[in-house]
Amino acid sequence: MNWGEEPRGFYPKEGRAVYNVRLTHKEIDIQKIPEASRALREFVVSQSLSDYVFLRTCNRAELYFIDDGVLPPNGFVFECGEEAFRHLLRVACGIESFVVGEGEILNQIREALEVAREEGHCSAELARYFTDAIRVGKKA
Repeated sequence: MNWGEEPRGFYPKEGRAVYNVRLTHKEIDIQKIPEASRALREFVVSQSLSDYVFLRTCNRAELYFIDDGVLPPNGFVFECGEEAFRHLLRVACGIESFVVGEGEILNQIREALEVAREEGHCSAELARYFTDAIRVGKKA
């Protein structure tokens, strides 16, 4: 998806969409994941994001957030709306894992959601997005 295209899928509120910005073992060497993680955290601060979940594992640095239009950081994979949700579903099902089908990712997604809730930067809308993905991942 190119920036400026209207997202086709998930709309939490009119004019807003769920976005995913990430780098994983598929795009970079896993030794660079901590650096990608820092860059995403800096992005959260620079854009004053208030509704986000940060998913960091040894093989991925991902940020899911709801906003009404933020330019993604350069060099990262970027999806929004339906594409972002499909990606989270693939992650929850283990399809995007380094070892396809591994089950630890569900716990990591659950923990990322819990941290976001505890820190107060996860709306009910974004939480539903994650709980739906966890539910699907359990069935996979």
